[in-house]
Formats: sequence, structure tokens, C-alpha cells
Amino acid sequence: MKQLYNSALLYLVLGLTSGVVYREITRWMEYEGATRLSLLHVHLLVLGVIVFLIALILEKQFQLSQTKWFKLFFWHYHAGLFVTVALMVYIGVQQVQTGGDYVVPGMVAGISGLGHMILAAGFGFLFAALNNRLKAENK
Repeated sequence: MKQLYNSALLYLVLGLTSGVVYREITRWMEYEGATRLSLLHVHLLVLGVIVFLIALILEKQFQLSQTKWFKLFFWHYHAGLFVTVALMVYIGVQQVQTGGDYVVPGMVAGISGLGHMILAAGFGFLFAALNNRLKAENK
């Protein structure tokens, strides 16, 4: 359970920090257009903090960590969120530097899509762990 709490706390710090960084970078660069950096704050808070807090509640209630699926969820989800967030930062910084004229190359979009697929796999493993524990309780 401590892993889940620490993960939620990590994403809370990153999410709040990203909001400040976004505001300061765009102010410093005198940029007022749309950028992926503006979405980073919410992504980190929802996909990081909220998901890990929900997983913590589910762990407390159903002991998800007793399944083989839990570790797969935990590490896939972190990896997918890292890739997704890293590409959001990269694209957002490029947008600010180019004044909003940055066209996302196919390779960057593909890697971002890969991050989303890894996140989806993590969600799948979370549901597999929950399903496993629900079946075990019904026996």
C-alpha cells in the first residue's frame, strides 16, 4: 500500500509543479497560445494522483497485490504515464519555442501513442487484478 501512496504523492508534486512551470515558461517566453504544457497539470493530477488513490482504496478493500496482475499494472502504468507525460513536455516546449507553429512529427506522435497503449495495458492489468480478487471472494 505504501507504493501506491508514494506514487500518488509523487504525481501530486509533479502535477502541481507542472502547473507552475507551465505558467512561468509561457510568461517568460511571452507565449499566449495553446500548448500541450497546459494539459500536463491535469493529466498528472488525474492519471497520476486520482488513479493511484483509487488503486490504494481497491488495495485496502480487495488486497489486489496478492494477484500476479498487480505488479504488471503498477509498472506498466508508471511506464505508460512516464512516456505520455515526457512527450507532452517535449511537444509543449517545442510549441512554446516555435510560437505555436510546431508540427508534431509522425515519430513523436507514434511514441506518444505507444505511451497511451502502455497506459491502457496498465488499466487492463488493474481490472484483471480486481476481477481475480472478486472471483476469489465469491468462492
